[in-house]
Amino acid sequence: MDQRIDFTTSSDGWRLAWSAMGSGPPILYLLQGHHLTRSMDNPRYARAIRRAAERHTVLRFDFRGTGLSQREIPRLTQSVMCDDILAVLDAFGHKEVSVVTTGNTCLWAVPFAIAHPERVISLVLDSPMPRWELAPALREMLEELAERDWLGYWETVVALQVDLGPDEVRTAARICAESMDKRDYAVLRDAWHASPIDRVLPQCTVRTLVVRHEGRRINVGEDPAADVAALLPNASVLAIEPVPLTIAAEWLTSDPVLEFIDAGGRCGADPQAEVELTRREREVLALVALGRTDPEIAEALTISPKTASRHVHNILGKLNMHRRSEAAAWWGRASATTNQAVE
Repeated sequence: MDQRIDFTTSSDGWRLAWSAMGSGPPILYLLQGHHLTRSMDNPRYARAIRRAAERHTVLRFDFRGTGLSQREIPRLTQSVMCDDILAVLDAFGHKEVSVVTTGNTCLWAVPFAIAHPERVISLVLDSPMPRWELAPALREMLEELAERDWLGYWETVVALQVDLGPDEVRTAARICAESMDKRDYAVLRDAWHASPIDRVLPQCTVRTLVVRHEGRRINVGEDPAADVAALLPNASVLAIEPVPLTIAAEWLTSDPVLEFIDAGGRCGADPQAEVELTRREREVLALVALGRTDPEIAEALTISPKTASRHVHNILGKLNMHRRSEAAAWWGRASATTNQAVE
């Protein structure tokens, strides 16, 4: 399956490279450290993209300053990135797409969905953050490494974020290093720092799936992805248990993500939907939202742990969910909108 590569210009005349592959409902993948052609040399990445293209039209583009797009960017802002995304969608010829992104690029996807909700069917945010804040010591160390050893910097970044063998880390790092130079990356890095989305998240009404990788923490904050989900008015949460992580493209083309997109951005119950939970189930769900285990719920409500477990099972069934964390997130949003929290 071959990709079609083409070029367009943004509103300020900047030249952007984009590609399309496959057929079916379109998905726009926004990925950092990306190169339209070189990224496909990574076998894991290529398999993931082709997997999505078996049932969707996969649309990708190289950000300005990266890949095949025009390099040597003087500055970058959220509004510029929104213009670039719009230019690519217009060149592609589809009015509506699902947008899938990860990490830092969530800082571009959310503002675009707010500015152009008519163009976004659904949104998938993998490991999002309300603002880009690395631990200060880690940030300083990485910035010094980037100046001294560009390839070594990317080998370190890749190894911090995914669990791959040494050869695979080197392959992914080489592609990232070739996708941009240090000067353009510094502009991108400064733009991420200057582009928090915590204040605008409540304005994003597009149906959103937030993917949380439990146990992985390199950004400031106890759980940045959970913070993002709590601020989005129309979000579902997919919590990934601690497992070895591979490249982002594999998670972003996984069955749960594609099923969410195929369902038109529906995952579980709508926070404002009429879900027939009994009073006892609401009491149990309120405790689940506080992070209580089944034995702790049983003790609080003077019931057996087996009964508590059965209530949790029934609640997940009624909400069309699979994980306690999803139900907890739903309860938090439902409580905020209907004032039905149990005291």
